[in-house]
Amino acid sequence: INRVEDSSTRGPQIYVSRTSPELVKRLFEQEVPEVYDGTVVIESIAREAGDRSKVAVRTTDPNLDPVGTLVGPRGSRVQAVVNELNGENMDIVEWVEDEAQYIANALNPAEVVDVIFSPENDNEVTVIVPDYQLSLAIGKRGQNARLAAKLTKFKIDIKSETQAENDPKLQAILEESAKYADEDEADQDQWDDDAEYNDAADYLDDSQTQPADDQAKTDQQKSGTEEAESASVSETEVSSSSASEQTENKDLSAEEAKEAEDEFTAALNNVDYQAILKEKEEQDSQEKNKEKNKK
Repeated sequence: INRVEDSSTRGPQIYVSRTSPELVKRLFEQEVPEVYDGTVVIESIAREAGDRSKVAVRTTDPNLDPVGTLVGPRGSRVQAVVNELNGENMDIVEWVEDEAQYIANALNPAEVVDVIFSPENDNEVTVIVPDYQLSLAIGKRGQNARLAAKLTKFKIDIKSETQAENDPKLQAILEESAKYADEDEADQDQWDDDAEYNDAADYLDDSQTQPADDQAKTDQQKSGTEEAESASVSETEVSSSSASEQTENKDLSAEEAKEAEDEFTAALNNVDYQAILKEKEEQDSQEKNKEKNKK
């Protein structure tokens, strides 16, 4: 449907066209379920109705080939669309973010050697192809190049390798591009070297740190062992001291118990305990004197 008009005399008027690129898109939606559900997206269509069309597609599923999905098993899906369009040729190419690669894909089936962007105009590019591929890249009456330009929205100038070598302006651009490429490569190499150096430095640091850590662990274990032995010796000394104190306390307790028992017996007999002790001492003294006299 191109447009809809409301006429006061004849009512609503719907204008349809079989030459519109949108017709190709709707036909693929009908034939390919992945296009209908959005898994495969048709980014751009360039068409010369009745003769040839180019379709750029991408996928939201990295495990899915968008071109193969539209082509179908043995070309069955794309062939159904071609039959609906009465034999119109159909080129299906992959859409990519890299503009140079996208332009090269759009010139399919021609082989592309290089894509050079104009420094004066961002929408102009020069495409270099092998000498034997020049006519294929341009196409019949320039159709392939024309459709590729419509598909990518770039103005494309196609040159053979021989023509590019004889073009001073193009050679200057190539030399400048090569210079920047060499600088980028040198920067990348320097970055790689720096990364390798940093990795090596990290490895050496780890190697030097590891023995120190092991020594620290060994010292810590040794210190822990010494502390444990010291604690064991201290516990042994404390145990010995406690045993001695308990023995002394036991002896003292026995003497105190004997004295308490004697005091209890004397109290029962109403006898002065001190007098008994004094009397006992006098008896002991008399016995000793008797033994001396006998000797």
